[in-house]
Parts: sequence; structure tokens; C-alpha cells
Amino acid sequence: MSARGRVEMTGTSAIARLRSALLGLSTRIAEARGEDEVCKSVVEGLRTEAFGFDAVGLYLAGSSAFDPRLKASAGPFGTGASVAVSELKLPLKVGQSAIGELVVQRDRTRAFEKGDMEIAAAAASQASIAIARARLIEAERTRTTEQRALLDTLQDLSGELELERLLQIVLERAVSLLGVTGGELAVFDEESEELVVLASHNMPTDAVGTRMQLGEGAMGHAGITHESLIIPNYQAWEGRSPQYTDAVVQAVMVAPLMIGSRLVGAIASVHSDPTREFGEADLRLLNLFAAQSAIAIENARLYSAERERASEQQALIDTLADLSAELELTKLLDSVLRRATALLGIDAGELAIYEEDKKELVIVASHNMPTDERGTRMALGEGAMGHVAETHEPLCIPRYQEWEGRSGKYTQTEIQSAMAMPLLIGSRLVGVIGSVHSDARREFSEADLRKLAMFAPQAALAIDKARLFEAEKRRAAEQQAVLDTMRDLSGELELSKVLHGVIERAVALLGVAGGELATFDQTSARRWRASRPPRARRAPSIARGSTSDATASASLQPRSCSPRW
Repeated sequence: MSARGRVEMTGTSAIARLRSALLGLSTRIAEARGEDEVCKSVVEGLRTEAFGFDAVGLYLAGSSAFDPRLKASAGPFGTGASVAVSELKLPLKVGQSAIGELVVQRDRTRAFEKGDMEIAAAAASQASIAIARARLIEAERTRTTEQRALLDTLQDLSGELELERLLQIVLERAVSLLGVTGGELAVFDEESEELVVLASHNMPTDAVGTRMQLGEGAMGHAGITHESLIIPNYQAWEGRSPQYTDAVVQAVMVAPLMIGSRLVGAIASVHSDPTREFGEADLRLLNLFAAQSAIAIENARLYSAERERASEQQALIDTLADLSAELELTKLLDSVLRRATALLGIDAGELAIYEEDKKELVIVASHNMPTDERGTRMALGEGAMGHVAETHEPLCIPRYQEWEGRSGKYTQTEIQSAMAMPLLIGSRLVGVIGSVHSDARREFSEADLRKLAMFAPQAALAIDKARLFEAEKRRAAEQQAVLDTMRDLSGELELSKVLHGVIERAVALLGVAGGELATFDQTSARRWRASRPPRARRAPSIARGSTSDATASASLQPRSCSPRW
């Protein structure tokens, strides 16, 4: 074999190794589970001999400030100004936000080339996507765990509907957990604006039934300020209640029972040991029980309302469980709409996705509507959904046909009342969900609006996640198709097969009817042509000619065009 042939084989082999290394790097990153594993896969994958990097490091920023710290490294990675190496640094970004930095190092005598930059940039892009995905999954896992713990607590409380018994159980648990002598729990009577003690445990005197004005004693103070309070020496405290002058009560800790900004009551715990003091950890635990006590009181006071709310929450949780497992966008959109109509007990509805580039809504799901408007586009401000998309505010319309802002697309329908809710992630519009009644006697209530408001943010997150997933899946499929093409053609040296392989792959990848590819010979002004016509048309042909010093061009035909141009 000639020296030129050996050089060509060596170059081909190096390219093949590089392609194999790139494919291996992508695979390792894609298969990594969790943020730490992703970082490790990136640095170790880039240390492959085919890339020629001496060392690789990956930095990630903190959650509260951009203070990158070394998360993973491979090879003799050095840090600091004294390190005598050449460095190539690339940012890791999620959207427009920087989350870290990828650093590759090489001996100072070996400069980085354009190909090195492209490899590192591709790795940084894949790493950013994989890290964002891992963080999203971890956040969802943490949220699920927290929600499960909350649901377990609420389940325990919802099983007891007798107010006094329930409050006694809550108070005894608080006393036991805090390790205190005793405690009391009072509820707020909104009519008389007084606190009424309804539970007492291990106190010197049983004060159940005692009424206190707001501002009176420790619980009255918490009731009027809506703030927790620690009193190291209650007997020396100038605000003590005359009802608790017994010297047994020494240190006192009290927390208000709040639902939002509304006062429900107050819970207090006391020590009889003068040497014992309450700390911040004690107060945190008491606040935890205070929140649960507030919920318990509402459950007992408003039994029917709370039962309905529990049913709504369970339906929402079931919906979220189903939606979180569905990543196929079309199925997810239909599922979101069906769940919403079932949750509200309404006749029909529609769901539209907002297209940011066109500033339009596109109806993508329809359930039991008089006409199926899927595919219909609506401008911002058009109809109920367009109005909601423009204002980012929910809207209830008791008489849609009489509403001056109704869309011309719905003037001939049986729609009577309508309600629309924006699907938002923060301030970013994802879409709008609309629900309608055909019964003129039925109107949407504040309760209906509240239900949909609970559902909409979670639906928006699920839709956004599915759209991201489909985009990433499509991008991954395209990248895989390109890699497969490069792999298949890299070992083929017969020109006609290469040309046909290229055009066949391009037509399949783009999903078009056919295409042609030609190479130009500058010395003879003749062309090589590879053609892949639409099926059932003429067979592919090749116009033979010289191929030396050729430049290539490719054209792909639309379905409605002639196969020749």
C-alpha cells in the first residue's frame, strides 16, 4: 500500500474514533440518572483519548447566588492562576440563565482548535439539558414527598370530625412532641371577637370554656398580632392574664392559628420548670402544629364545605398523578380537558395553546362542543379565551350570547354561560382552558372558579413539560438520524452508493416526497446526479462523469413540484 493510502486510512480511522467517542458521550449523558451522575458522565466522557483533552472540570452554581463550585473532574484537573495549562471554558445555560461552566484543559504547548471548541460546545449544551432535566425530576420527587407527608397529616385529621375530640388529640400530640408540661388551644369566635378555650391538657386548672379578649394574655396577644411569641418568665411578664396567675406556669410559648390572613385561634404550650426555656426549634414545631390545628378547626366547623374541598383536592391529586405520567402532548391535552370538565361537572370545554411567535391561540383539544374547532386560530382579545390570554385574568360570563366581546365563531351555538382560565407558569402564558354550559339556568360560581384556579397551574406545568419533552425527543431523533447517516456513510467509498445514501437519508429525515443531489466537476463542466423521486414515479438515475475536485449541492422537492428543476 502507498504512503498516501496509509495516510488516508489513518485519517479515516481517526474520524471514525471521533464519531464513536461523540456518540458514546451523548449516550452516557442521556443515560445518566441524577445531577451528580450527569456531571460525572460529561467529564469522563470528554476525557476519551479521541478528543485529546488532558483534563476536564465541570462547575455548577449555587441555588441562591452564582458562585460556581467544582462538581466533577477527570484527569489532572488544575485550578487557580498558577496552573500552566491552556483552558477552554464554556458556559452551561438553561434558557437565558447560566447554571455553571465546563472547563477543558490541555498542555500549554498544544493550542485548542476549532474542532475542539465544537466538541466542548456540544458537550456543554447536552450537559445543560441533562442537568436541567435531572433538577426538574428531583424537584418533582421532593414535591411529591412533601405533598404525601401533608396528605398523610390531613388524612389523620379528616378522620375525626368532632371538634372537641379533634382539638384534644392535636394538643396532646403537640405537648408530647415538644416535651412540655401542658398546653391549651382556643378558637376565635368571629361574632363576639373573643378567643374561647376548647382544649386543655395537663394544666393546673381546666380552663375549657374560658373566654378572652383579643390582646388579653399570651394567646390574646398572638390573636391580635398574628405572630408567635416566646415568654421566658410568664409570671414576670406584664401582659399576663389574671386567669393564669398560678405560679405553676413559668415559660410560655404561643402561636396563632391562621388560615391565610384570617385568625382561627391560638395554641399555647407551657413549662412548670423555671429552668426550662423555649428555643427557635420549639417554636418551629409549634407553628407546624398551629397550621394543622387551624385546618382541623375548619374541618369541624365547616364539615360539608371541607368534605367537598377534600374531594376536590383528591380529584386534583389524581389528575396530577395521571398528568405527570403522560408525556405525549396530544394525549396530555385531551386528558387535561377531560379532567377539567369532570372536575367542574360541566357540559363541554376547549383548550387552546398559545403560540408566542404568532401571538395567537390555537385550539388543540375539544370536548363535547357543538362543533369541533380544533385547529382554529384566535387573536389575542378575541372571544373569551382571547380576552383571558390578553389580560392573564380568569373570566366568568353568565350569558355568553349577550356578551359584547363574544367571538363570531360561537354565535350560532348553544353556549349559554362560559368560564375561561389562563394557563400560566409565572407570568408566561402557556394557553387557555375554556368551559361552557348549554343550560341557561346554570351559571358558573366562585367555587367553580376556585376549582379551575387550583387545576390550571398544574395543568400548565404538565403541558409545558410535555412540550419540552416532545421538543427534546424530536431534537434527539434528528441528532440520532444525523449520527446514523454519518456512521453508515463513513465506511462507503463507492460514489454512486454514497450519493444515493445521502439523498435517501435526507428525504426520510425531512419527510418530503423526493429530492435530487448533484456534484459539479469544474474541469469538465459535467455533473453527477443522484435522484430519489417520489414513490411510483421514475426510477433513480445517475449521470456519469468525473468527480475530481467536485463541489456538491442538494435540492429537495416539495410534494407539489416537478421532480426535475
